[in-house]
Amino acid sequence: GHEHGVVKVIFSNDGAYLFSGSKDETIRIWNMETMKPSKILGNLKGGVVDIDVTRDCKFAATAINDKIKIIDLKNEVLAHTIDCDVKQKKNIMYKSNFSCCKFSPDGKTLATGNDFGSIRFWDIATWKLLKRKYKNDQLVVTDICFSSDNKAIFSALNSAEIKLWQYL
Repeated sequence: GHEHGVVKVIFSNDGAYLFSGSKDETIRIWNMETMKPSKILGNLKGGVVDIDVTRDCKFAATAINDKIKIIDLKNEVLAHTIDCDVKQKKNIMYKSNFSCCKFSPDGKTLATGNDFGSIRFWDIATWKLLKRKYKNDQLVVTDICFSSDNKAIFSALNSAEIKLWQYL
């Protein structure tokens, strides 16, 4: 298993694999037939906070401190890195940390949440920012969930709230 605490587990869409992310800076891909890791993706340079996988198992997204790292699972390489927000207050720069990441059911968009209370949407084909939905410096976005039809997104906040957003 992992060498440090496991913070997230998620099944592949077909149920054949379980992905686990850990504070030991690795993602392990477990074969559900053998119950053993078939791949270990390491050297992520930070403990995993969240992980999600596209339905076709092409990409994994990992929230690691102030970065989202996109891993090409077929080639087992880092495909892209997304940096988090930076803000300035009284001439001091503050960098937020990502708290969650989720792929849309249609596999075209990645949603990210951070501890500045921001949700951002990224185009998976280009990794460009599509839009920002929410911003509240006092709240942390703790989780994100797309509706199965891609028309709405729910966000969980550290204020004990769940928010519904129109996505389209």
